[in-house]
Amino acid sequence: TAGVTAASATAITANEIIDLQHSVTAPYRIGASWVMNDSTLKAVRKLTDSGTGAYVWQPGLRADAPDQLLGAPVYTDTNMEEIATGKKTIVFGNFERGYFARIAGGVRVESTNADKWTTDLVSTRFIVRGGGCIVDTNALRHLVQA
Repeated sequence: TAGVTAASATAITANEIIDLQHSVTAPYRIGASWVMNDSTLKAVRKLTDSGTGAYVWQPGLRADAPDQLLGAPVYTDTNMEEIATGKKTIVFGNFERGYFARIAGGVRVESTNADKWTTDLVSTRFIVRGGGCIVDTNALRHLVQA
């Protein structure tokens, strides 16, 4: 579900990030996180508070702790769209409550030595089929560029 539409097709403001966070209702903000493309993350990391000039970005202080934006963890996904006209560039919300992922069937294991018979090697591959869907549209919101 769209949470916020950015005023620009090529930029994001700190206020739009705050508006996106608050477009998710309070119960779903508990345990919520941000997901965006790495190039979008680069633009977001440069955002500053208009009053103090401080960056809104907070790097993780421990190796096992993710970086944070407005108190919520940030993750990158190469499948997210980059900043451009009409693109959905950032998703915020509680993915555990809003998205259901599953493995369809078991893990299939295949092996062969037919293509490696001169080297005495065996090729093995593991095939997993999965999928997912949004189960609660109240839990996730995205930012759309103008």
